[in-house]
Amino acid sequence: MGGLIKKTAIITALSLIAIAFLSVFAIFTFSPSLAGDCCFELGLKNLAVSCYEREYKSTGEYDDLVELVDCAIYAEDNQAVVDYGVIMKNRKIEFDGYCKELDEESENVGYSAYDYYTNVIMQAYISLENKDDATKFAVECAIEKGYTEDSALKNAVNMAKDDKALGDSIIVAYKNANKPNFSNSEKFKKEMKDFGYTF
Repeated sequence: MGGLIKKTAIITALSLIAIAFLSVFAIFTFSPSLAGDCCFELGLKNLAVSCYEREYKSTGEYDDLVELVDCAIYAEDNQAVVDYGVIMKNRKIEFDGYCKELDEESENVGYSAYDYYTNVIMQAYISLENKDDATKFAVECAIEKGYTEDSALKNAVNMAKDDKALGDSIIVAYKNANKPNFSNSEKFKKEMKDFGYTF
C-alpha cells in the first residue's frame, strides 16, 4: 500500500513538472513578449532581450522595437542597441513622433529623447570599438537636428579631446558627408580646431 502511494506521488510530481515545463515552453514560443516581461522582472536581462527580439521579428511593430531597444540599453547589449537602435531611428516618422511624446511627458529632463537615443547608439558603437560608424552616425544626427550641447556629435567631440583616433574619425566622417553646413556647424569646426584637429 505504501509503495502505491509513493508511486502515485512520484507520478503526480513528475506530471506537474512536465506541465510546468510545457507551460514555460509555450509562453516562450507563442508569447515572447510575455516571456520577455517575466525575464526582465527576474533580472534575466539578456534573455529578455532575446525574447523581445523574437517578438519584434514576428510582428515588426514599432512598439515592440522600442521595447527591444529599451531592454537592450538596460542590459548593456551594445550589439543589439546598435542593430535595433539604428532601425528604430531610421523609421523616422515613428521615431520623431515617439520622441515628441516622450518629451511632452517629461518636460524637465533637460535633454530631448532624440538626443538620449542617438547618444546611446553612438556610445554603443564606440563600446564595440567601431569609431568610424559611431562618428558617421553622429554626423548624420547633426545634419538632421543640428550641433547642440546634448547632441551625439557634441559628445563625440568632447571625447575626442582625449582620443585622437576618435577625433580623426570625426574629421573623416564630416568630410565624407561633403562638409555639410548643419545648425551650429561653425561652432563644431571651431571646437575641433581648438582640440588641434584640422579640416
